[in-house]
Amino acid sequence: MKQHKKMVIKKVFHVFFFLKYFGGCLFMQTIKINLKLY
Repeated sequence: MKQHKKMVIKKVFHVFFFLKYFGGCLFMQTIKINLKLY
């Protein structure tokens, strides 16, 4: 049971890290597009 909880936490952390990284890239892309428009 303890091992399972560790796996879930690891998975959640993985997803969170991926979203943070992906969101950051998307955010930078939006800023670049906005700079080009001005």
